[in-house]
Amino acid sequence: MNLFIRILLISFSILSCQQQSTNEQKAMAELDRLFSVYCLSEHSNQISSQDVIIFSKRGRWAQSYYLVLKRNQNNISVTYHEVDIYQSNNPEMLFFQGISFFIDSNRWNEIVHQCEALLNGDGNDSFSDGILDATEYILSYGGKARVVNAGADAERFEEFAGYLKGNVIDPAKKCRMNDCPTGRELQVLQFLRDNNLPLKNLKRDGFRLHFNCDSALFLKGIFGDSIKIWTASRLSWYELDQLMEHINKDKFGKSQYINAVRKDGRVELVEMHETTFVRRNDSIYQMSQFIKPKLIFHPDMFLNGRNGIKLDKKFNYEGDSIVLGRRWVNNNLNHYYIIIENQDDGEPTAYSFTFDENLKFIYWEDCDRRAMR
Repeated sequence: MNLFIRILLISFSILSCQQQSTNEQKAMAELDRLFSVYCLSEHSNQISSQDVIIFSKRGRWAQSYYLVLKRNQNNISVTYHEVDIYQSNNPEMLFFQGISFFIDSNRWNEIVHQCEALLNGDGNDSFSDGILDATEYILSYGGKARVVNAGADAERFEEFAGYLKGNVIDPAKKCRMNDCPTGRELQVLQFLRDNNLPLKNLKRDGFRLHFNCDSALFLKGIFGDSIKIWTASRLSWYELDQLMEHINKDKFGKSQYINAVRKDGRVELVEMHETTFVRRNDSIYQMSQFIKPKLIFHPDMFLNGRNGIKLDKKFNYEGDSIVLGRRWVNNNLNHYYIIIENQDDGEPTAYSFTFDENLKFIYWEDCDRRAMR
């Protein structure tokens, strides 16, 4: 091998190790801060343990929490706390709520496998100090730790957060309301787990998994000036034998997922559809396949007290009326809840979106309850 190429490869290897080491140091520092702020000193000595997983998700527009899983002889103990990141920088008085519970020890290897895959990332482009509103993830297991808020790794960490939400956190919250799975519900949940059919599991190349303001799943991808969002289009309940007939192997986990199981054992299967939006010249256009984009929003639509506008078909091929349902100010930004009205075969139609003046989707991107009033 050429000497120059060898030196180059060694240099890349050293640089990669330095980046990973720097990232790990930052992750450890963030965990120390978390332990200090929330009086979790008992966990600070468990970072190197093969029996403890620590995961944190924090973001301005996301439900922020930390999760600690500890393997015991007969079960896994879990501590889950939802926290308010707006208070954590001034910890004179902090408010948080959480629960402690146990899950089956058989789940450990399944969770550890995902942790090891995330911790073995190369750390390149996975964290940026310049991203103020990004969701930050911290994961620690077996003496390794990573902190991530950017790049493809952020997508993988969000998928892991979605897995934990659907299979660890949400079932525990349900038990908290004295609604723990029993009987037929428990049997079906066990069947789904044994057959690798996890709840709330979605993954699509180029898209990030999110939970909207009602905690429903959606996928969002940004491709140039286009925003593509996959959202629920059909919800159906099936008995277990019927469910297997309706699961599409090509769609499942991409545009079809299992959302919940009822007490009687029926399973909710969700079908999704894609909607594409384009940002152009301070406006939002909605795309339809084989049809030109149609204008649906520009902040100037509602100047001078105007509450609605009927668009010319050269801007909106369907001639929609854009009605202002509500306008308010949050964080010095105007927010607009708009209703898109028209008729189909003489029957009125309507659907809605919420944007801020920077053309950010509120319902699908900005779930701060102060912005959703």
